[in-house]
Amino acid sequence: MKQGMNGQIPDVSYRVPCERRAGIEVLDLSSFYQKLTQCRFDPGKPHRLSYYCFVYITAGSGRHFVDFESCAIGPGSLVRINKNQTHAFDLSTRPQGFMINITEEYMVRIGGHLGKALFNLSSASQGYPSVLHLDKCMQQTCGSLLNEILRSQQRPQFDPLPSVLLFASLLASVSELWLRDDSDAGVQRQNRFNQFQHLVEANVGQFRDTERYAALMHMSYKSLNLLCRTCCGQTAKQVVDGFWVLEIKRRLVADKRSIQAISDELGFDDVSYFAKYFKRQTQLTPAQYRARFCL
Repeated sequence: MKQGMNGQIPDVSYRVPCERRAGIEVLDLSSFYQKLTQCRFDPGKPHRLSYYCFVYITAGSGRHFVDFESCAIGPGSLVRINKNQTHAFDLSTRPQGFMINITEEYMVRIGGHLGKALFNLSSASQGYPSVLHLDKCMQQTCGSLLNEILRSQQRPQFDPLPSVLLFASLLASVSELWLRDDSDAGVQRQNRFNQFQHLVEANVGQFRDTERYAALMHMSYKSLNLLCRTCCGQTAKQVVDGFWVLEIKRRLVADKRSIQAISDELGFDDVSYFAKYFKRQTQLTPAQYRARFCL
């Protein structure tokens, strides 16, 4: 993994450790912990990924940090970190298990085998939990598939297809636990909701007007609200505010410039309204949040 800097939060890009792994890297967490001194950044502090990552816990417990939310983890926990999300490991407890790093190209490749459920799972962020807690049966399935992927990658005559199919099987097994409705109509709704999320994410720092988003989606404001409520239980405004607040959090933590400068850059009329907006969403002022999460 290579490091780039965005303020003080490292941007971590995928590095292929071996050509034959073809876009997927399955690591035993114990091996990962042993190599911490070789990292060019601190995995125990927030870092943003340019690829997809899953962390599966088999033993121990602790917390995993995903986009400024601290999530409880233990045996059977499966953590999902999507491309461009920020996360951090709990290095104080060091739970055991697996880390699976996947390139975007590999996700596309798997999509040919898994189809619509994979697209929804890899795109979902708002309204879906970052951590699943698997039951005993699913834990056995997940552990068996990950061990088999490891074995397939270690064979002298490596064929990438088995790992593609094995990982597709793993995601197929867990995707229905993340996604609420896999009917054709449900998938169409989810695809539209994902389009909305991508549109909002691309325009954070530009505008927050939900009616404008509805127009860009060629929908009425009422229809967009209904779509959001159906897919994630939130209004369109709550979804937009969620992305904006997350971006503000990132900048407060990563950017050492003044709160006034961040407010101006994000297009708020004045810093006092900026502070009120942020506190209404988080119950903390920007200064309080920066002090709490200062790296």
